[in-house]
Amino acid sequence: MIETISGRSDSIFLNDFSRIFSSIFIWIPLFLLLVFIILRNNDFRTYLRVFITLVLAVPASILSAGYIATSATSASIAFCLAIFFIWLLRYRYLSYLLLIIATIYSFIYVYNGVVDLTGCLIGILIGTAIATIAYLLMRLVSRNSFKFYWNESNTEYTKTGYLISDMDCIFCLIYTLLIISVFYSIVA
Repeated sequence: MIETISGRSDSIFLNDFSRIFSSIFIWIPLFLLLVFIILRNNDFRTYLRVFITLVLAVPASILSAGYIATSATSASIAFCLAIFFIWLLRYRYLSYLLLIIATIYSFIYVYNGVVDLTGCLIGILIGTAIATIAYLLMRLVSRNSFKFYWNESNTEYTKTGYLISDMDCIFCLIYTLLIISVFYSIVA
């Protein structure tokens, strides 16, 4: 177990999977889809508020995590984005999936030996705190600009007004990215 955590594993599959899964190129389609869904479901002013909040929250998580522990930045970024979109989209199953993806992404750096476990946990806490504070401040500044369509009988929208069909698109893309990562790890 110590060999695996310190990054000296003999598993070719896990080494390739961690290299592919932590690559930024595999996540570009997900970020583009999230930007499209935010644009599609909000007016332009609300989109700008969300975008400005993200632009301020992600560097804040990088700087604060880097100030405390340089090794905490990858986990901080992953959880900052995941928790912010969990707050924003408010769809239970997508929330679980985003938490799982952020956890895998964060602990890949522990597996590779780049980050120690303490730094990863610090990054998780910092990213979660900054995303929550950023979302609550965004909601405080723009009280009436968010539309809420959800009620007990509504099955078309999430609690914050995003289409359920858009959440299904995110699910499909995340599963496709996972399948591509696993398949490439097996083939490579």
